[in-house]
Amino acid sequence: MGQEGAEALFTGIVTDTGRFKYSNVRSQTLNAASLLLDYDIDFEKIYNALYLKDSEVLKLEGYLYLNFKTTENGVAYFYIDKKLRKQYNITIEDAASLVNCLDSIKGSLIWVLFVEQDDSTIRARIRSRYVSIDDIANNYRGGGHKQASGATLLEEKEIDLILEELDIRLKEFKEESGGLM
Repeated sequence: MGQEGAEALFTGIVTDTGRFKYSNVRSQTLNAASLLLDYDIDFEKIYNALYLKDSEVLKLEGYLYLNFKTTENGVAYFYIDKKLRKQYNITIEDAASLVNCLDSIKGSLIWVLFVEQDDSTIRARIRSRYVSIDDIANNYRGGGHKQASGATLLEEKEIDLILEELDIRLKEFKEESGGLM
């Protein structure tokens, strides 16, 4: 394997582990990342490519922090429609990259970023800590992993429906786990 392959693997490890903060990180994960450093990869360049943002994206991120909402049981969510994307002059991809802005809210074990697409469907990016959400995403033309899934909503009223299902799931989880977080 060459430097390019090592950089690709390192990038995958960094993103799949949420910069080594998710529960899927094991000693083997860190050992593998350490071995990849022997290929003289430029991990600062990798991090810059992954995590540096344009000023317009940062402005929208600030708006998100001021305007996100939570459901009764703590599902955090934010909706970026076409008008908001145009106002901040950002792409769908830039908007989607903001999903993990909502991951640091205490008590909010599920968070969702809704992004209206050019065809007026709404892409839901659903993330969680501890709670399985992939089956709910499956109900809305989506799927993914237990704690990181996506769904496609055909109209805005489905936002309320999916949030209701996620809110019930979070309530059940909190009751079963003795109020974790």
